[in-house]
Amino acid sequence: MDVIKNFVKRNMARNRKRTIVTIIGVMLSAALMCAVAGMVATFREGMLTFYRSNYGSFYGKAENVPVAKLSYITDNAHVTRAGVALAVGTVFSPSSNANNQDMYAGNPYMYIMAFDDTAFEDVALNVKEGRLPENDTELLVNELVMPKEWKVGDKVTLDVGHRELFGEDVAIEGGYFSKDRIEEDIRSVLEMNDDEVDTAFDLDVLKNYDIENLVGDYIADAVPREYTIVGVMESPNNLVQVYGRGGFICLTRMKDMDTFSAYRDTDAFTANVFYTFDKATKYGTYNAKLSETLGVETDWYDGSEDVGKVEEETTGDSIDAKMVAPYKGSINPSVTTEKNDYVKILGGVGDTAAAAVEALAAIIIGIIVVTSVFVISNSFRISVSEKKIQLGMLSSIGATKRQIKKIVLKEGLYIGAIGTALGILLGIFVVAILTVVVQMLIGDLLKITFRFVFPWWVVVIVIVMSAITIYFSCILPARTAAKISPIEAIRGNKEVKLKGKKLKTGWITRKLFGIGGVIAAKNLKRSRRSYRTTVVSLVIGVAAFIALSAFLDYGKEISVMMYGDWGYDVSVTDSGGNNEQQLNNYKEYEKLSSIEGIREYSLLRILPVDVPGNVVNDNFKDYVENGEWNMEMVVCDRESFNRYLEKINVSANPKDAVILVDTTTMVNEDNSYEEGRFTNSKKGDVFSVTSDVYGDNEDARKNAGEIFEKDVQITEVSDVKPTGIRWDNYGGYLIVSEDYFGDNLPEGLQNHGLYINTDEPAELIDSLNEVLKSDGLREDFFMENIAKDRSDMESLMLLISIFLYGFIIVTMLIAVTNVFNTIHTNMNLRAKEFAMLKSVGMTGNEFNRMIRLESIMYGARSLIIGIPLGTALSYAIYKAFAKEVDFGYSIPFIPMLIATVFVAIVVWITMHFSLAKIKKQNIIETIRKQTY
Repeated sequence: MDVIKNFVKRNMARNRKRTIVTIIGVMLSAALMCAVAGMVATFREGMLTFYRSNYGSFYGKAENVPVAKLSYITDNAHVTRAGVALAVGTVFSPSSNANNQDMYAGNPYMYIMAFDDTAFEDVALNVKEGRLPENDTELLVNELVMPKEWKVGDKVTLDVGHRELFGEDVAIEGGYFSKDRIEEDIRSVLEMNDDEVDTAFDLDVLKNYDIENLVGDYIADAVPREYTIVGVMESPNNLVQVYGRGGFICLTRMKDMDTFSAYRDTDAFTANVFYTFDKATKYGTYNAKLSETLGVETDWYDGSEDVGKVEEETTGDSIDAKMVAPYKGSINPSVTTEKNDYVKILGGVGDTAAAAVEALAAIIIGIIVVTSVFVISNSFRISVSEKKIQLGMLSSIGATKRQIKKIVLKEGLYIGAIGTALGILLGIFVVAILTVVVQMLIGDLLKITFRFVFPWWVVVIVIVMSAITIYFSCILPARTAAKISPIEAIRGNKEVKLKGKKLKTGWITRKLFGIGGVIAAKNLKRSRRSYRTTVVSLVIGVAAFIALSAFLDYGKEISVMMYGDWGYDVSVTDSGGNNEQQLNNYKEYEKLSSIEGIREYSLLRILPVDVPGNVVNDNFKDYVENGEWNMEMVVCDRESFNRYLEKINVSANPKDAVILVDTTTMVNEDNSYEEGRFTNSKKGDVFSVTSDVYGDNEDARKNAGEIFEKDVQITEVSDVKPTGIRWDNYGGYLIVSEDYFGDNLPEGLQNHGLYINTDEPAELIDSLNEVLKSDGLREDFFMENIAKDRSDMESLMLLISIFLYGFIIVTMLIAVTNVFNTIHTNMNLRAKEFAMLKSVGMTGNEFNRMIRLESIMYGARSLIIGIPLGTALSYAIYKAFAKEVDFGYSIPFIPMLIATVFVAIVVWITMHFSLAKIKKQNIIETIRKQTY
């Protein structure tokens, strides 16, 4: 065994260059697999962090749990974590100072809850300013009820009490019943017939009840408590805070169960518990048992919902008791448990996005293994060819076939061990770099924090897959070596077994390329295996490059379609309303357009109009109703309309110009797409437009009749839309200036929006928000940072480019190492042949012509196969994209040209590098030399 080990080591050292090149191939293969698996681990961890930060890390929530029963959850054998949220008290939010008046109207309370350490760790909270509370005297305020005058760091004294309704204790997040709501309920009941009255109401009590002195939901036994405001948080998700119950939660930290609570001595002294089981897949079973322990009558479907009551309570005889009866179940709800919808994902299973990424990674690793086996096996085949005489000699002195086979496998073991170890180290480095790049490019876009992780299973996967790669790479060469006959190996007469007829070349080859061309053609036929391996290696690289380049091009097309050609950086739109609201909002738009930082803007309004149906072309005649065709008249502000006219090269008086834009994309019967138009109208055509926009405005009617009506003359027909109009309108657009109507501007104009170009979009949006807030209109307007969306899309495409081109580059490197190994070794093995050719009179020019022809044949065959294959793959990718959006197939000429240049350079450099040494060799010594 030591003899075999030493033999292998000496041969690897003797053929150092080939060994190094093979190790590089294995290293690149392992590094690529390591990078793919490592990025999957990083993505998975990033997704898990995303779900934890947005939805919490707990599996379920138990609500309204009596404090006396908390141990039923915390001591449960299957509960690994339990975060407690204790009801502290209720505070009135001062309505005059609340940030969100509309939200405040039905939610007058601040509910103070005390989270313990586990709850703060497991619940998803987004602290927008400041920090989490550290004790029960610090307060984290919900942004929805944060008074304007409160600031982080302020000390505030709050009157904290517990809620009551008709003298009955109300749970901290129980249903909210204001005086107005109860009064409305009472009046509606009194209007019913006796047989229609709900049995929960006592009609006799209602008839005699003093509605004028009705109080409704109120805070009782309030005591002053001083808190330090340490932060402002975004309002939590529905699982943490139940909306529509009269208020929003604010948080303090619970030091222990003796933490102050205004509910302590009431029947509504409860807590919410956020719990996690030891197995996510057993949630349904475990939760059913937990609910049973709590006394909840569960009615659950697949463990997803558990509802029920702890106990039934009887109604008293007092007036208040009878008044509260209809609201009993809402104000003091029973224990309920609710499932976190992302339980399986949090437990490491069920994430479809992660599963898709893992499936894609498995396919990519499979491709890497197959490609690597193909190209690396050639190195071992060449190694066997080089050692053929040596192996034959070993066989002649008693080496068994098993021992000969072990020589090749042992060489594979050494090369694999070194290459895999180096590949893992390189892969770790690549994953670390890519994690930083991914976070920088798309972390904000996906709202995911990517951090470098490299779990042990990645190393195991790489080692196992590399072992498989090496085994299949050297098993066939090993079997070939084991079959070598000592006599044939020493004589060397089985290396090539071809009949003369198969080596025959045509007269055209001799005529065009001379004797050098004939020898080159014969050699490629004789060394068909090496030739085929080299060609296939290059074909894989060429096809992958062309196909993936097409994928990126189509992705960029979609990016441009979505964000690239809109022509603006920030959009501002409003929530609409009646004519008066539209007019007021338009005045606000005009005010916003004067803010500093705006480079240029477009302020658009829309007027729906009808045009005569006879202008419509035959493709849309069937859609004309009552002889009219619907279009939209786009009314631009003066400056943006002038810029629009310049853009489409129209010289006309802006006050009279009407531009028709009626292009559309039509789907033919064969599902192909075709650009078309809605109308047959052309420049100079005149037709009338009408719109019933005046409503009850008598002055406008006096000037224009019952409806707005105007004859328009088409100044130009264009397919270019003004800035702010993104999509084709079904029917078409008539683009005009605000001056087009003179002093008779139609009422009923609908605001389309303000579209702005700026150098600092984020800062401008902040300025716009400040103006809208000061005018009390922030909730009526919506802003979109198109520049950021465009930048995010570009970052995403850049990231995809990095991954795809990285994959191409590494695949090509593996192929190039194989090409280099094959051609370089083939040139060395043919050194004696070259020396003989020179000895019989082959000139240097003839010799160079022969080598050039071989290079051309290698490259040409690779391109002849690789380019059509890559083009076919690019078309398949196009068809996949075309199912969603079709922008036409274009032949990837640029990638073809790049691939051609790349193949030519690789083959030329490799051959000339090999020949550089051969040319330095002595002819006589080379002929005499025998390879061992």
